[in-house]
Amino acid sequence: MDLCGISARASSYAKESSYNVISERKGIFESCLNSKSKAVEQIDESDISSDRKVVGITTFPAGEGVKIGVIAYEPPESTREDPIIQMGYTDMSGEKKIYNIHVNEVDPENASDLEMFAYLTYKELTGEKIPNALNNYDAYSRIKDYDGDYYRHDYINGESRFIGEKVNAKELLDRVHAWISQIQHPDAQMTARWCEWLQNLFEK
Repeated sequence: MDLCGISARASSYAKESSYNVISERKGIFESCLNSKSKAVEQIDESDISSDRKVVGITTFPAGEGVKIGVIAYEPPESTREDPIIQMGYTDMSGEKKIYNIHVNEVDPENASDLEMFAYLTYKELTGEKIPNALNNYDAYSRIKDYDGDYYRHDYINGESRFIGEKVNAKELLDRVHAWISQIQHPDAQMTARWCEWLQNLFEK
């Protein structure tokens, strides 16, 4: 029996299967990325105003031990009637990407992390900040991590998932709150209160 040959074929099959899974997932997320959203408007670098101000920062995974920083700005074209949070980052290929997020168009029941980052950052600017949290989006990200579906280690699809993967934040909060509120530990109880705070925010 040619054990070496069997081992080689098994290894080749495993690599091919892994590649197919990765390609399939990448295709799914690229499809999400290309889907239209009223809230998200990609703009050209030449349209950036020098008067915009930094209002937040977060990251998404781009490689093992590598994260890409996303900076949130409040541009001068943002108004009370049409609040806008502008997002900017440079991807792994060196391409600069800028998005205007129209906050009033963000639907927490069907929103990407890009949209939720903008939404929660704007709410914080208007005085609605989660107590005892670093910031609103950080608290939301921690809650999402507890839900077991966060992509912090998905290095291949980190960018497309951050921009295009839609999540029902209300259902996510309900799931996490249901079990974490039963744990009698200060950290768990604080997270439960964060869930409740965000649930109330979404109802306004």
